[in-house]
Amino acid sequence: MGEPTDECGVPVYNAAKAAEKLSAGKTYTCACPLYWANLGFELQPNMPKYRSRLQNLREHFFEKPAKIPCKIVVFLEKDELPHKLKGALKCTEPPELRDAFRLAVFKAVDEGAPAKVLAEWHEILLSCEFSFEIFKTVVQAREDLGVLRDNTEVTPLMRIYEVVDFKKQMEASENKKLSKSSLASLYDSVKYAKKTEPVKAAYIEVAMMLHRSCLSFPAVRNILQAMEQLDVCPLDSVYKIREVTVQCEKKENLQQWVFTMLMDWWQRVDGCDTVPIRSLKEGPDQVSLVRLFLFKRTLRDYLMREMDLKFAAWSEAIRAEIRRLASCMETFRSELGYIDDKPVGGGYQQRGSWPSSADNFLLLLENLIYGYRFDGILKLNIKSRRSAEDTLNHAEIRSFISRVTTAYDTENSANPTPEEGGTDQQAGADSTKVLDDAAIANLSEAEKIMHEATEAEKGSDVMLRIQSGVRMAQRKVQGQSTFIIDNASDEGQLAKDLKNSLAAQARGNPDVQAYVVIVVDVKLLCESGSQGRYRMGPTRPAQLRRLLNALLASRPDGDLDEGDVLLVLDGGKGGGNVASWVESAVCKLLPSKRYQQVHQTILYTHDSIEQRMERASKCPLQLTETASFITLNTAVSFKIQSRLHCAGNTRGNVLGPFAKPEWNDSSKVWQVTLAAKKDIFGSDNLPLPGGRLPVALDEVEDGADGAAEQDGAAKKKARIRANDLVPCFYHECAESVSAELAHSLRPVSVLDLTPGSGHWAYYCIRHRVSYTGIVFTPEHKQALMDKLASRVLCGMVDSNDTKLYDPAFAKDVQQQSEQSTENNNSGSGGRGRGRGHGGRGGRGGRGRGNGGGTDPSVGSCQTSAGSGNGGDGADGTGGTGNEQGGQGDEDGTGGDGGDRKALLNKIQDAMKLV
Repeated sequence: MGEPTDECGVPVYNAAKAAEKLSAGKTYTCACPLYWANLGFELQPNMPKYRSRLQNLREHFFEKPAKIPCKIVVFLEKDELPHKLKGALKCTEPPELRDAFRLAVFKAVDEGAPAKVLAEWHEILLSCEFSFEIFKTVVQAREDLGVLRDNTEVTPLMRIYEVVDFKKQMEASENKKLSKSSLASLYDSVKYAKKTEPVKAAYIEVAMMLHRSCLSFPAVRNILQAMEQLDVCPLDSVYKIREVTVQCEKKENLQQWVFTMLMDWWQRVDGCDTVPIRSLKEGPDQVSLVRLFLFKRTLRDYLMREMDLKFAAWSEAIRAEIRRLASCMETFRSELGYIDDKPVGGGYQQRGSWPSSADNFLLLLENLIYGYRFDGILKLNIKSRRSAEDTLNHAEIRSFISRVTTAYDTENSANPTPEEGGTDQQAGADSTKVLDDAAIANLSEAEKIMHEATEAEKGSDVMLRIQSGVRMAQRKVQGQSTFIIDNASDEGQLAKDLKNSLAAQARGNPDVQAYVVIVVDVKLLCESGSQGRYRMGPTRPAQLRRLLNALLASRPDGDLDEGDVLLVLDGGKGGGNVASWVESAVCKLLPSKRYQQVHQTILYTHDSIEQRMERASKCPLQLTETASFITLNTAVSFKIQSRLHCAGNTRGNVLGPFAKPEWNDSSKVWQVTLAAKKDIFGSDNLPLPGGRLPVALDEVEDGADGAAEQDGAAKKKARIRANDLVPCFYHECAESVSAELAHSLRPVSVLDLTPGSGHWAYYCIRHRVSYTGIVFTPEHKQALMDKLASRVLCGMVDSNDTKLYDPAFAKDVQQQSEQSTENNNSGSGGRGRGRGHGGRGGRGGRGRGNGGGTDPSVGSCQTSAGSGNGGDGADGTGGTGNEQGGQGDEDGTGGDGGDRKALLNKIQDAMKLV
């Protein structure tokens, strides 16, 4: 082994000096080999030690050969001498540094370090600084080291084990039972670290109870130990652990559930500070977190019973899988992740093959049980002593239930009838079908692949993964955003739904320039039912008052909160005196008179506005609008940071210039059919103004009441039909404007009274900010959610989108897209349909043609035939294969093709005659 050396800087052990000092009751410090100590001895053998802490100590102190930075303390009985106890010396100082040192030596030997390095370690092992003394408490030694190093800090669990072991040792030493007060008196001389709870009689009583009723359960103990290894321990006090244990009635299964939920809740919602003990205690006006999580367990059990009773058509395998996933938090998070985070391992793929109703049921569990957006609603129901069934009938929660039941009825009935509460979803589904058929450009690449896939392709593994990704995007939209339908006849319900939303429960903090943003874009409150592209919709005081009253009812004191910012976009209506317009149109509807206004000008490019208003028109161009930031008492202040889409930083009061997109640009403007637009707005939000037309060039839209007739000089264009595509919102800001304003305000949540095309909602989904919007109709809600899901899917395949990009999903979409292209190119052409129109007397027939060849751009068109019904069928046309059809004969028969331009002219002439 070797003899001791003085390499550590203190004299080598001398037997005579040791006997002299120790016999006099003094401490003797010297250099001794480490092998003199009994390395298998632990003064507190039941005290848990965490390997992560030992690794931290090893990396910090022993990355290269170095001595132990503290003395090794050895307790000796009277008349004992160290050199007579070689290999049996009992060390009493905290063992973490010794263990970390031994780990470092083992690592060097195991990895085959150079001989020179091993020689240095050997020299250090023979010269460790020992301090031999008659008595010193390990408690004080550990507290001293805890002040110096966080990695040796005494946690609540460690202190519980310490108290229990210390009690056993003292009772064995004195051969009698010790009372709590007697044991506490032994701790009176201990100097505690700043964050350490002093050990008193009450503390000992709690520690003993927790040791019996909490730590005796291995599963519960493991959860608490995992919690203590986090950067900040959420439960940093034995009294906090006691609150949970007592409210769980000391039952193992309840404690395991609540401690797991509590740790997950802390990681998702806070993650910075410890859990306040007041949030764990019940009160007359407060529901504790423990009771909330126990109620969630009750809801989970109720839903599991309802699943077996109401959804028996699901296979037993699906129901068993749902029960397995919902059994505990660990399983749920490991396989599904958190609804607001990126998916775990590319997402839970199995649900892609489930029925839509089962997938929606799992989504309900994700949001209600294992998510936290409905916690405010659940607490209100607990305070009101509502049952699980009553809670599930709450308006916001019922919408999730309705999705499940409506989808289930559709899957299991030839003519499904939506259940009560499912009308909105059914109407939305019908609206979505129209949008899918008429505005395919709104779909993402993944949705287009699913839309065009054959039945054989839909069963492939890649398609199932794509389908799972599509549903994941839909879940992200549903989980991050809430849409409330504006029912003008029930303002109270609107206010109630708004107050219960997650976004309304957030609080801004002006000190860190992060706010709850309330958006009012007056351009989106309604739209002119005639000449909407040229006429700005009116600002209707009754509508604005109703929305603001509902908003104020959702705020804590019936007024704007200190952290609220009311953002008003005036659409240029304010003119040269914006402050006066905001005061008369908005501030007069608010209860207080202490509001502060900050105004910023938004500038648009001349060409983009001129292109929209048609270059031939003499109408003046509005190139600016104003964003007004209204706050209570103190004017809004912005964190100084660079702009996102324009030069400068947030200190400036001008944004832009921004280019407004062309109305026919479907990638930037939400386009829908005219019929769908009327459904989205509803009749109340498409008023028909009178007066002269604002421009010389005019369009007559369906539903015009004759206002266009007032200007006889106006030139009338082709009539817009119900299935023609039009912008859903003519005067909406560019998305870059919304993103720039959000970037300045750094929102903690957004309450959007004018959601429009969902620019603010999409920003919130990307940045994981709670969002609530008030929509016109159920059709608006469903169509907007579908559009947002499509946009999320586009982000998931865009490598430039750092917030949403999913490489695995993007690879699947690209693979399937290439496969579909290969299949199309390798085929022998296809069968196409052509439609022919007859003359005045009737309509031409429908032709069918075959295209041959392997190249889709070259095909031989065969004669296709169809018969016209009624009239003489003159000038009817029939389609052919992959190319164009020729002019039909009187029987509606398609020819071999012809000049396309001439053909189209004849088709247009025929259509005018119909």
